[in-house]
Amino acid sequence: MNQGATINHDSVSTVRIKTYVLLVLGFVHVVVTLFFIVPGYLLIDEVIYHWASKGFVQIGGFEIWNGYEEFPSPELYHKFTAPFKGRSVSQYPYLFTVLTYPFYLLMGFYGLFLCNAVSFAGVVVLCYATARKIFNDLDLALNACLILVLCTFAWEYSQAAWPHTTSMLFITAAFYLFVCSYLSTDRLTSLYLALGAGLIGGFATSIRMEGVFLYPVLILPFLFQRPWRPREALAVIAGMLPGLTIFAMVNEAKFGMFSPFSYGGPTNMSPYFGAALVGVVAVMWAITRSRFTDFVNRRRKSLYLTAGIVLMALVVIPPTRSLIVEVATYSYVSVVDIRSLDPDLVRPAMSRSSGDGVVYIGAQKKALLQSMPYLVILLIPLLRIARRHEDGPALTILFLMPVITVGYYSHAFHASGAYEGGLCLNYRYFLPLFPFFSILSAYAIREIRARWGAPPSFPTSAIVSFVTVLAYFFFVHKWLGYVDYLELPLLLFPLFVAAFLLALIAVGELVSGGEIRLMKGVVWTALVVALTWSSLTALVYDYPVHRNQRVVNYTIGESLRRVIPPNSIFFTAPVVDPFMRLIENDRVRIAFPYRDRFKDFSKLTEFHLKAGRRVYGAFYDDMWKNLMSGPLAGYSVQRRFRPISAFPHFWVGEIQPLVETGPAPAD
Repeated sequence: MNQGATINHDSVSTVRIKTYVLLVLGFVHVVVTLFFIVPGYLLIDEVIYHWASKGFVQIGGFEIWNGYEEFPSPELYHKFTAPFKGRSVSQYPYLFTVLTYPFYLLMGFYGLFLCNAVSFAGVVVLCYATARKIFNDLDLALNACLILVLCTFAWEYSQAAWPHTTSMLFITAAFYLFVCSYLSTDRLTSLYLALGAGLIGGFATSIRMEGVFLYPVLILPFLFQRPWRPREALAVIAGMLPGLTIFAMVNEAKFGMFSPFSYGGPTNMSPYFGAALVGVVAVMWAITRSRFTDFVNRRRKSLYLTAGIVLMALVVIPPTRSLIVEVATYSYVSVVDIRSLDPDLVRPAMSRSSGDGVVYIGAQKKALLQSMPYLVILLIPLLRIARRHEDGPALTILFLMPVITVGYYSHAFHASGAYEGGLCLNYRYFLPLFPFFSILSAYAIREIRARWGAPPSFPTSAIVSFVTVLAYFFFVHKWLGYVDYLELPLLLFPLFVAAFLLALIAVGELVSGGEIRLMKGVVWTALVVALTWSSLTALVYDYPVHRNQRVVNYTIGESLRRVIPPNSIFFTAPVVDPFMRLIENDRVRIAFPYRDRFKDFSKLTEFHLKAGRRVYGAFYDDMWKNLMSGPLAGYSVQRRFRPISAFPHFWVGEIQPLVETGPAPAD
């Protein structure tokens, strides 16, 4: 890691401009957070977090009240909640609910958005601090922050109610303390910092389970450093124990399962797979020790031959061959091209465009490179590692988290059948990697400048960016309602830009001499186009579509809240998300009759009517007709909420017992 003097390639005035831009962006972030957030749901996960936060404030625990203890029916808990000991709880980790307590107490559901907005500001600050600590380069650190804010879709998730950004804050904070420990020359200070990194990292899993990917990042560098530092590694592990223990205790109270790695069910990762990874790491550690160096050097050819035979055996054996193909396939789907997703896969609310694009809420979903084509410049730090550059150790550490995360989601999570990530128009599971990607990208830009020459002047770059914006509005914004037409600009064009930029970078790395500077304008132009297109995709395409979905759900939910009184029950199927705003109404039970195919529907209706509570349902016309001729044959239905334009032929009615009028009077 570079601990030398800072080398500023830009003038002091340029550094000031970048600082001012970041400050202005911070001000804009505050304004948008305070005045433009619509506290509606994007998808069902946010509903569960809303439900859990309300329960934590009102009940004081992790219970989600929905009338389950009154009448224990599957229809009274969602598939993302779990019944245990006569109550319903969220399947998700507990800590975000705890952290949002003061926010929800003061501002309700909007408080969850505010918590993420504050967390995002912290992530940007930590991204700057980490880059500055590792490379001691002010310009690189500022560039990393600008890339994180403007050229990724991380900002959008700071305007959301689920805990992606808060999780990113804990992961980035733990990594920053780890870097400080790794670079510290004072042994005692290093131990304290490692302990702090482990402490924050241990609690990161209690926000989102993705925090577990950070654990090897915090431990392995200490073990593989020469000389190795087992005390710091043990300090990290010791620091993790409080967070993991508390999480396990909470899970035992929620699910009856003393484990910090569970959503109430079995984990996706096989213990044999974990044992195999530990074995591989142990072997790698042994052969990298100095006592084995001579042995390895003398038998290098034999070891290479043995490794080749082992790899060939893995390819030949059907189970491992299948695993390799699966990992490669799903890595390509999530990183390169979403269109390669199995066309036979059927997911709720998902459709496919004519070229196999994945469509949600009328818009094209994208893989990582389709969202951020500039990421191909990470080839540069990869080559620096391969060539044993002096920055190699720092770059290796920065790559650990991306490699582990992508590898996991390409196997275990994909195998669970939920790998496309739902309604989001981007691959949200890679969000924790963005601070790492941003620092590595800023490093790559610095190396491009050193090898190819300084970028064009600001006016030239501004013109290239402006032309890219015009192209975006002509090819994308003009055709927003036609998803088939958007495959070319949103799914194919980014990959073309990425491939072209990758080819230029490869040539620049292979060819030596001044001739590569003749292509300086081409490589910088391609990079500006890639960065600008990434910004437009994130801020002008993804975010408005997601915000509009929130507006629709919020508007419907608020209208319905005025119709449904407190202390009632509301059945809904198959449309759920827009009506979950009823969570804010006091003691309204929301029932999901599809959970048991309407088995308890009539029983719940009768139970609550006899208890003097009002009963409502929200169904399509055809379902209402079937219910009226079946379970509701002895009831009347009064329409209470007009059909919703977003869901034609879907309406809300109040279910009431038929009024017996008795015999007609005699003449």
